[in-house]
Amino acid sequence: MPLASQIDIEPYLDSCIPKSDELPFKLARYALFSGGKRFRPKLVLSICNEKGLAAAASIECLHTYSLIHDDLPCMDDDDLRRGKPTLHKAFDEGQALLAGDYLQTLSFQLLAKSHYTPDQKIELIQILSEASTDMVIGQARDLSEPPQNFDELKAMHAGKTGALMRASLLFGACLIDRDREKLAKCGAALGLAFQLFDDVADGDFFLPENEMLRLANQYKQESLDLAANYPQLQDLIRML
Repeated sequence: MPLASQIDIEPYLDSCIPKSDELPFKLARYALFSGGKRFRPKLVLSICNEKGLAAAASIECLHTYSLIHDDLPCMDDDDLRRGKPTLHKAFDEGQALLAGDYLQTLSFQLLAKSHYTPDQKIELIQILSEASTDMVIGQARDLSEPPQNFDELKAMHAGKTGALMRASLLFGACLIDRDREKLAKCGAALGLAFQLFDDVADGDFFLPENEMLRLANQYKQESLDLAANYPQLQDLIRML
């Protein structure tokens, strides 16, 4: 079987959205094909290889929706994403909001229309709906007030970043029908490591830099240990 890093998800993603200048498809394609690393889809594929393509595409659509909404003026008010104008800057705010809504609903539609068994579809949709809710809770915490201690920071990151990491690995666990608990814990630790490294790279120091890096590496090692039976997953974690 090919390595997860060698499975090209782009043709599958390309087939998910009509090639059209009509709205919201044009804006959704702009956001979805803007140069992302596809880290979350690769997490899915690292567990179950090509069997996970539909699930991986679903995760990427939900992730892209979250980025569109995070960039909006009412959220983070960002002008650039991956070196390109954010969607509401390239087009307009209302249409960007709707493109995000479309990608969110598309993520569930891809699972509902997939080749997976009825039981797998139910489990995958449940995983995705829980992740989507946790992301909203994390964003709500971020908008309400800054975290006052590290536990509050962890809770915020567990929603905003960790939720989709957990969901990605739980998708894989569902499709191979094993290691759900272990892979959920791995995803949680990976999400914290990912976001702490990202905070350091952005100069966003909730704690002294050396302590942030120590914690990031601690969670990274925890995720590596939990991924001991999945060498392709470990390869992805080591990229952090």
